[in-house]
Amino acid sequence: MKRIIILFALIFGLQVSPAQSAPPFGAFQSVEDMERQIGDKIMALDFAGALTAIDPAGRSLSAEQKDRFVTSLTSFYKQPLTHQALMKEEVLGGGFRRAIYVYWSDSLPVYFYVVSHSREDGVWLLQYNIDTTFSKIIGQF
Repeated sequence: MKRIIILFALIFGLQVSPAQSAPPFGAFQSVEDMERQIGDKIMALDFAGALTAIDPAGRSLSAEQKDRFVTSLTSFYKQPLTHQALMKEEVLGGGFRRAIYVYWSDSLPVYFYVVSHSREDGVWLLQYNIDTTFSKIIGQF
């Protein structure tokens, strides 16, 4: 009887696929999808929405940290940003990529640094930073 239970457990265990791991941060259909979803929110000064798109599970910032970050940016920027550019990009092996995007109008630019991984199931964000200080962003390259 004990052998039957073990055999049943082995057969059942082989039929159940292991759970697929979740991305550390946001997942998108493509790099272009990521650029559009995050870039549109930053340009519209929807920093809370951008952070939610980047990190839907809220793992990188506490609610208090997120509120402080959003408040500091929205208190400075009064008009939507009108320009955007891919400032620097490095395509790494195995589908990995890192990039710096910049968004601006007549005020201080907003920089978005991202490390992503293109996979069969989409583009996963692995690391990110949003800042208004260029030296903090370029230093990550």
